[in-house]
Amino acid sequence: MRRYAAAADRTLRTVAKAVSGAEADVMTTRGQLVPAIKASGAILDPEIVLEAIAFGDDPPVVVHDTRLDLFGGQVVLLFTGSKFIPLTIPEPQDRFPYYPLWYFIKYRSRLIYNVVTPERLALDPASLSASTTVTFTLRRLVEVTREEAIAGETRRFWHHETEAHEISIDVQELEGLLRLCTPQLYFAIAYYLIGCEHPRYFLIEFFKAVEVIENAFGGESAAIDALREWGVARADLKKLKRYASEQQRPFDIGRHAPRGEDLRVIDVRRLLDEPLSRTVFRESVAATRQAIDAYFAYLRARGKAE
Repeated sequence: MRRYAAAADRTLRTVAKAVSGAEADVMTTRGQLVPAIKASGAILDPEIVLEAIAFGDDPPVVVHDTRLDLFGGQVVLLFTGSKFIPLTIPEPQDRFPYYPLWYFIKYRSRLIYNVVTPERLALDPASLSASTTVTFTLRRLVEVTREEAIAGETRRFWHHETEAHEISIDVQELEGLLRLCTPQLYFAIAYYLIGCEHPRYFLIEFFKAVEVIENAFGGESAAIDALREWGVARADLKKLKRYASEQQRPFDIGRHAPRGEDLRVIDVRRLLDEPLSRTVFRESVAATRQAIDAYFAYLRARGKAE
């Protein structure tokens, strides 16, 4: 995971260093070279999808150009079309947490922001009023069922359709992430995204995402007690960990080999279609995001108290 993180981090830092030169408190202007991070699709999710992106396309996942000023303008982020652009980063730039910010935006938006290139800025940021939120336009999967009489028997069939869906991230969330992010939160989000990128290993990576949060509190029971107020349910975490660690009837993508001959199979090619695979994936995603979201809420509440 460290190699995975470091490679992307070095790429973004290299591009940012190459195009930087303005002081942190000077707004980038139209035509200036900036590091643009383009979305190439959506992360694997049981509910949220993005219509296919062809090579060279610039899908308007952010329909309205949006400028977010964090910490009174010390950090300025621009979202335009399929691109996320860090316009203003405080000095020293080498110490700025690009990677936690980048991963958090991917986690919250469900978008794979991963194509890093230097680009000439096509708009004037000064012409945009600072917003309090950025809104991403995606699609939500909707399960549609129908009944049909076949040979005198009523059979039920289902398929997925999509409907418009929006996800918003506000300035306070991003400021909270930059101010309060712990290594455990950073690792948990990284493990989660790696599991989404490599579905063959999603149970193992989701297990690690929950485990690293539990370690921050000294163990499972202490973590559940601390995070219950923020939405963590013991039954949901237990189910995820059981899916990943079952030994009597393990899943083929779990952490253990079978003790006998009973091995349950997750069809990673049909995660959203095959009934057992769909159920396990959907419940695992929900439990993992529940733990990550609760831990972040806990950190924000504690930060306000302090």
